[in-house]
Amino acid sequence: MRVRKVLIYLAALQIIIMKRFAIFILFLLPVCTQAQQKNLYNLLHEALQEADRGFPTFIKDTTQQYNLIRLNDDVVDQYAGVDRAYLSFEKDHKSTLMNGQLYTLNEMEIIGNNVGAGDKTWEEVKDSMFNWYKKNVDFLISRYDALLSHTEIVVRPEDEYSKLYPPFITYFYHKAVQLPPGITDYVEIKRQLDVAPYFSVELRRPMLGKAYNLVFEVHGATAQ
Repeated sequence: MRVRKVLIYLAALQIIIMKRFAIFILFLLPVCTQAQQKNLYNLLHEALQEADRGFPTFIKDTTQQYNLIRLNDDVVDQYAGVDRAYLSFEKDHKSTLMNGQLYTLNEMEIIGNNVGAGDKTWEEVKDSMFNWYKKNVDFLISRYDALLSHTEIVVRPEDEYSKLYPPFITYFYHKAVQLPPGITDYVEIKRQLDVAPYFSVELRRPMLGKAYNLVFEVHGATAQ
C-alpha cells in the first residue's frame, strides 16, 4: 500500500512539474523588449519560447556545417549584437526529474559580437570584463527574476586551463527546480536542471587574439 501511494505521488508530481514547465513559456511572453530593432536579448527570448519544441521557427533556417547546425546569416543579421548561433539536439536522454522518461535535449547557443581588449592581457581587463558581464546579468535578473531563479555568478578559479572554460557563468532556471544554495559545479548544475527549461550566460575568453564574447545557451527538452 505504501509503495502504491509513493507511485501515485510521483505520477502526480510529474504532471504538476510538466504543467508548470508548459505555463513557463506563456508567462515569458510579456517580458519581451519593445524596441523596434531586434537584438541579442530578443533572440534569447524567442529561443526560450521554442526550446521545448526543438526551435521549429529557426530549424528551417539552418545549414549543416560539418557536425554543427548553424543558424543562417540572414537570420542572425536581424538581431543586433549577435555574431552567430548554433542548434544541437541530443536524443534518448533519460530524465531523472521525470522518473526515467526519455527526452530529446534541445539547445541553442547564441554567441554575441566580439568585445575587443586591445593589447591588454586578461589580468589587465579581468575586472572591467567582470563589471561588464555583471551589468548584463543584472539586466537579465531585472527582466526574468519574477519568473526564473538564478545562481550567483560562478567565478572559476584561475588555472592553466582557464581559457577552455568561461571565467564567469550564471544560470537562470525554472522555479520548480530547487538547486542547493551556493552550488558552483556547472556539471552538477546541468545534471540537476535536467529537462527543466533554463539558460546560461557566460563570458567566453578567446583561444587566440584579444576578443571576448557573451555566450547564451538556451536549453529545453521534448518528450520522446
